[in-house]
Amino acid sequence: MITYRPSAKFDQQAAIILIDKNQLAKKKFSFKNEDLEEQIHCLSQSNQFTADEGQVFPLLLGKRIHLLVGVGAKKE
Repeated sequence: MITYRPSAKFDQQAAIILIDKNQLAKKKFSFKNEDLEEQIHCLSQSNQFTADEGQVFPLLLGKRIHLLVGVGAKKE
């Protein structure tokens, strides 16, 4: 059965990961999870995730949801 919702809704907890363009380019993140780092790298190479300000990308790894949030260029 297919059900439709008027707006997107998360039914599970998600880890929110803030990523700026510099982190994405250098592949330097504030976490140590090789699987997650590899998935983010693949998304970056395919231009699906660019870390532009306000960009949101849900990522499912195993049974965990990670919500990648782009914050744009790092400001001094």
